Amino acid sequence: MLQPFQSSKIDTFGFKDAYFPQFVGDIKNRFEALKAQISPDIVFTHQRNDLHQDHRVIGELTWNTFRDHFILEYEIPKFDGGLGSPNCFVSLPEPIVSRKCDHLNHHFASQRDQHWFADDLFRGLMRLRGVECRSPSGFAEGFYCRKATLSWSQPLQIAHKSPGPRAVMPGFFRYPSRKSQSWIAVSAVPD
Repeated sequence: MLQPFQSSKIDTFGFKDAYFPQFVGDIKNRFEALKAQISPDIVFTHQRNDLHQDHRVIGELTWNTFRDHFILEYEIPKFDGGLGSPNCFVSLPEPIVSRKCDHLNHHFASQRDQHWFADDLFRGLMRLRGVECRSPSGFAEGFYCRKATLSWSQPLQIAHKSPGPRAVMPGFFRYPSRKSQSWIAVSAVPD
């Protein structure tokens, strides 16, 4: 999934699962160290109202640490419930939907025994989000965007439904890029 980037690095810090609220100070120090190393264009984190205590801590610390960055919050279906109504969508073609399911199964082996951890759930959620945003493929990823800064600058290409050319709107709003072409995902990942 990280192939489009010139390089990638995944760090895990080994905090005990389900005890993140007890280690907020230590986790915050790791976040600050990370912020000193990179200034990402996009930060992905847990949705702020996530009912899992570890996810909630990570989401709060993300906003506390990366205040001037573009942050998208993602949702995770789970036994606790807590899904909401995202306000930002990315349409996904079918091959990416399948690839995402494959990656989830491969990289989150510790979750495979959970009754909710299944491809039909992942596909179902992406299908629901696809319906909500009228995705041409029928699938989409939903995110929560609390705050986005737009600037009046270069033309923005707008996709339109027909297979014809894309519309270009001169002087339309666009998110100001730091031109680093980097992103970071912060997540509570069980061992």
